[in-house]
Amino acid sequence: MQVTQTITDHVIHWTAQAEAQTGVRILALQNPAPQAPPGSEKFMTLIGLGKWIAMIICVFAMILGAALWAIHARRGDDSDGINKVGIALIAVIIISFAASVVGWLGGF
Repeated sequence: MQVTQTITDHVIHWTAQAEAQTGVRILALQNPAPQAPPGSEKFMTLIGLGKWIAMIICVFAMILGAALWAIHARRGDDSDGINKVGIALIAVIIISFAASVVGWLGGF
């Protein structure tokens, strides 16, 4: 730890001396603001439409699963419908997470 700190201190000192002599920033790190690439609006529109279509399908799957669950529960076998509702809920979570990650990575 001591050696690393010593090396870091020397590098900072030498960099400061070089910058003072030349007038040029040596360790000037740039941090540009994130910008969407040109034409990405169409891509994000498609992602948004896909998300809504997938969510609508999941809602219908949950309704169908709940109906099947009710039918099977009356018959005494309630495992099939609850599995379909669970799968639909998991699909909703995955779709929401995927759309959020794409938006976050793209900076939109």
